[in-house]
Amino acid sequence: MAAPANQVETMLARARSARQVGDGPACIEALRAASAVAVERGEPDGMALTSWRHAKAIYDFGAPESLMDALGPALSVEAPFRAYPRGLDAVERVTRHVWDHVGYSDHRVDRLWSAYVAHYRVEGDPYLAAMGEVHAAWAWACRGEVTALSEWLERWSATSPRTLGSGPHRHADAPDTGSSVYWIQMDVARVVLRGATWAGEERLAWTAWQAYEDAVEDAGVQRDEQYWFLEPVCRGALKFGWKRALPYLPAWQRAAAVLAHPRAPLHREVLRAELARARGDLPGAEARFMEAVRLAAGTGPEWLADALTEAERCGADTTDTLQSLIASASVTAFARSSSQDTGEEV
Repeated sequence: MAAPANQVETMLARARSARQVGDGPACIEALRAASAVAVERGEPDGMALTSWRHAKAIYDFGAPESLMDALGPALSVEAPFRAYPRGLDAVERVTRHVWDHVGYSDHRVDRLWSAYVAHYRVEGDPYLAAMGEVHAAWAWACRGEVTALSEWLERWSATSPRTLGSGPHRHADAPDTGSSVYWIQMDVARVVLRGATWAGEERLAWTAWQAYEDAVEDAGVQRDEQYWFLEPVCRGALKFGWKRALPYLPAWQRAAAVLAHPRAPLHREVLRAELARARGDLPGAEARFMEAVRLAAGTGPEWLADALTEAERCGADTTDTLQSLIASASVTAFARSSSQDTGEEV
């Protein structure tokens, strides 16, 4: 016999009372019980609602390792956002919380982004659906899933304003939804360039750089003012020896000096390390990358793995720490070996 419906409301009320007095464990337990009752009753909207509220309590008070377990019932229903539309705004925070604290091994995060993308496609909002794809693909970059990245880049490179279509949202700098495709292509190319560079896949990195250049040109954006264009392009150039991209280095330095971002100190330290290495100062580069390792603590595991990898390339003894991080956080892009180069003149 299914539990009575009012049992869910009783548990939700108990959770609200616990939250009001700051009793996180009691709030989490009440919402866990409410979610279990909703699952027993088999009502999709009730399952989604209690699941999201349970996840929110864990985000606020609990262990990140259990966050996706709490969202399990929501992910099992056809419309996980219908009963809790605020979940759409929470997806980025939830997934970033899991990635930062647990890593990239839980593919339920991928399913959550797929549900987000599907929701906005049904709603006729191609821009927000595309932004969901960009967020989801970051996990591919960190895991070194180069085939998926390559196919995704190819698809978006072939997308035009007309094929993107119209909708209620657009990029802030685009005149309409269709024209937003150029900014989407910039984001896609940036993610692919990062992932390919981390994985040592020069051919794909080169293709992503060229796609990035095309999108920036089509959008009419000033390259020298785009920090998130300059850094991945310059780091790819320094890693793979792309002489054609080296003229961007002074602009990268200027943009880094005024970068306003929570990770800005880390990115500036990586820049200093890269410049020291380019001058042939390996001891200086090693010291800078080890400082970047310190600054990367508390950020996403990909930034820590990046700093550890580059410090190791400069001679630091970081192998054990790096391999442990790759295994625990599934940042397997950093475990991949370099592939054949592009054959382009560099």
